[in-house]
Amino acid sequence: MIANRIDHTAKRRYSLRASLLWLLAACILPAISVAVNLAVVHYRLLHDQIHHDTTMLAREIAANLGQASADAADLAAIAALIDRRGLPEDWSVTVLDAAGKVVAASRESANRQSRRPLAEAIGPAPEGSLEVVADDGKRVIASFSRVASQPWTVVVGASKASLEERRTWLIVRVGIGIFAALTLGLWLAAGIARRVAASVSELNEAALALATGKPVILPEVQLAEAEAVGAAILEASRTMATVQQQAYHDPLTGLANRALFEDAFARQLASSERSGNPFAVLAIDLDEFKAVNDQQGHAAGDTVLRIAAERITGTVRASDVPARMGGDEFSVLLTDADRDDAVQTAERLVAALSQPYPDIKIAVSASVGIAVYQAEENRVDLLDAADRALYQAKGAGKKRAVLDAESDPAD
Repeated sequence: MIANRIDHTAKRRYSLRASLLWLLAACILPAISVAVNLAVVHYRLLHDQIHHDTTMLAREIAANLGQASADAADLAAIAALIDRRGLPEDWSVTVLDAAGKVVAASRESANRQSRRPLAEAIGPAPEGSLEVVADDGKRVIASFSRVASQPWTVVVGASKASLEERRTWLIVRVGIGIFAALTLGLWLAAGIARRVAASVSELNEAALALATGKPVILPEVQLAEAEAVGAAILEASRTMATVQQQAYHDPLTGLANRALFEDAFARQLASSERSGNPFAVLAIDLDEFKAVNDQQGHAAGDTVLRIAAERITGTVRASDVPARMGGDEFSVLLTDADRDDAVQTAERLVAALSQPYPDIKIAVSASVGIAVYQAEENRVDLLDAADRALYQAKGAGKKRAVLDAESDPAD
C-alpha cells in the first residue's frame, strides 16, 4: 500500500484534452509570432517600396523637365507633363523653385502656395527622401530630385495614411488567419480527444470484462494504436480462457475436473438450502478398465475414457455438470433432479457406458452410485453417500446403479 501511494504521488498525470491544448498552443504561438513578424516585414517592404517608387518618379520627371527648353517651361506645359504620368490616387507631384514657391503641382488645391518649410527641409541636397506634414495635417512620404537645367526641385509625395491603411488591413488579415487557424486547431483537437476518449472508454469496458471473466468483445475503435491495445486485450482474454480451461477441466476428456465439480456442487448446495429444490450426485466407475490398460496399453485406456466422457455428456442434460474425478472415476451433478430423475439418469448411464468400445477387446461396463439431496436437517454428505452407493453397486456384481439408502428421501 505504501508503495502504491508513493507511486501515485511520484507520477504526474495529464488530461488528454489539456495535453492536446498545450500541443496546440505550442504550435500556434510560434505561428502567431512568425505571422506578426511577416506582417512587420511586409509593412517595411511597402514603406521602402514607396520610397523607391517616389524617388524614381521624381528623378524621371526632373530629367524630363531638364530636357525641356526654357521657353517651354511655362506652367501649363509643366502641369501637362506631370499629368501624363498617371499618378496613383493618393500621390502628388509638386515643382518648387529655389525660394520654395510652387511652380506647378498635380493637385489644383496645392497651386501657388509657398512651400518654404519644405524647401528648407530639402536644403541643398540634389535628391533624397523625407516625411513631411501636408497642409491638411496628414503625413506624407516625399522624395525629391533637382532639375539640372532649371532652379527647380521635383517633389513626389505619397500619403502615409494609405500605407497605414494597408498595414491595418494586413493586421486584420493576419488576425483572421490566426483566429481561423486557432479555431481549426481547437476543432481538430476536440475531435481527436473525442476519438481517443471513446476508444479508451470502449477498451476499458473490454478490460473490465477481462478482469471479471466475462466474454471479451473487441470494440470498433477509431485509432490504430487503440486497435493494437484491443488486440492485446483479446489475446489476453484467450490466454486466460485457456488457463481457466486447463485449471478447471480435464485435459484428456474436456470434462470438468474435481476442483470445478466441487465448486459447482457447493454452489448448488447453497442454492438448494435457500430454495429447497432437489438435486442429486452420481458417482461413476468403469468396470474392467484396469484390464484394458494392462492388456491393450494406456493409449487404449485413454480412448475408453474419451468415449465414456462423450457418452456421459450425451446422456445428461446441458444444465447438469459431468466431471472426471481421476482415473476411471466420473461424477455427475444433476440439477433440479429428484429421486426418480436421478435413478432413471443413472440407469441410462449404465446402459450407455456398457456398450462396446471400438477396438477394445475387453467388455467394459459401468457402476453408478446415487445420492439425493434431502432438505431435512442432519442430512448425509452427498459426495460420501454417492461413493458408498458406488461401492455397493460394485459389490453387488457391477454394471448397475444403486441408490444410497441414507440419502433416499423415500425412506
